[in-house]
Amino acid sequence: MVKAFIDPEKCLKCIECEASKSCAINAIFSIDPDEPKIVEVKICRGCGDCIPRCKGKAIELVES
Repeated sequence: MVKAFIDPEKCLKCIECEASKSCAINAIFSIDPDEPKIVEVKICRGCGDCIPRCKGKAIELVES
């Protein structure tokens, strides 16, 4: 099963994160605005809708 993964070194920590807005199930979030976004892998469906929306190109699908 594939899931989205955010590379914390590539994440631009956008205040208005387009990738998280594109996630229909709200699996992308941040605990602290100064930290990179993370993916809640328990609910991520691996659809990949977030990938083209990420300005930092920090998201990829990986086998989990």
